[in-house]
Amino acid sequence: PASSIGTNSVDLNGVLDDDGGVSVTEWGLEYGTNIDNLSNVVTISTTGDGNTINTGDSFSKTIDSLSYGTEYFFRAYCKNAIGTSYSSILSFTTTSLSATFI
Repeated sequence: PASSIGTNSVDLNGVLDDDGGVSVTEWGLEYGTNIDNLSNVVTISTTGDGNTINTGDSFSKTIDSLSYGTEYFFRAYCKNAIGTSYSSILSFTTTSLSATFI
């Protein structure tokens, strides 16, 4: 899910539910403003970085430079020798700017 939602940033989180018995080689997140085109891909880590992820492990990434008051869609992904697996698509809306009158 999404957490710490601000005007231009958010923390996106994922959990590896099942690796299918095959080591995961890459994991990350995809996000965007169009549910049919999650055009921003953020690779969180790869086994080439010397990192591993196992069934039940969680991961997260802070995403910056978002537009305020905008709905975004996202999903987590994991890759291994079998292929690429995706989570369900979730959404969040960044907070709007608020005016202060004196």
